[in-house]
Amino acid sequence: MQADGTGPVAYDPCRPIHFTIAREGLPAGGDVLVREAVATMSQASGLRFVDDGLTDERPAPERDPYQPDRYGDRWAPVYISFATPEQVPRLAGGTIGLGGSTPRAADDGVLVYVSGSVWLDRDAMTGLLRAGRSDSARAVVEHEVGHVIGLNHVSDGSQLMSESGGAVDGPADGDRRGLALLGRGACRPDL
Repeated sequence: MQADGTGPVAYDPCRPIHFTIAREGLPAGGDVLVREAVATMSQASGLRFVDDGLTDERPAPERDPYQPDRYGDRWAPVYISFATPEQVPRLAGGTIGLGGSTPRAADDGVLVYVSGSVWLDRDAMTGLLRAGRSDSARAVVEHEVGHVIGLNHVSDGSQLMSESGGAVDGPADGDRRGLALLGRGACRPDL
């Protein structure tokens, strides 16, 4: 939410959202899973995502949204990794995924998301994939990308953004309404 309470924080829809996938810990098929999930959320939100490929950036609990030595003179891409609780302590205790974005203030003080991260529990996600539950694994990634875009948890268990896990068929109607709203942020060339 904006500091003055007038609306949500969103990405600039006029600028593509770059994303990258960490090589470290990537399970077999994990890159395809992530790309499919990102494509689903891109279509539902109207935001354009650009795949920057694999990265050697290591999973860490905190991440700088501007890393010019690694990514050049631009905001760092959204970082998606399959990590362990030792690397990202918030994954401990049965948390299968985490996602979110970092805002920065534009010249007029309006907050705009500029980068984000998704951390997926490597062992849990690998277990889902090995068990043939790619639909459940994809739903986890879609849910966390939903957080990156700006969605919060909802109490309706039929929605992808349900705190308890929700739908495995992709975004439901309520999810899609929220994603469409967040996909209509303001163009911010000043960031």
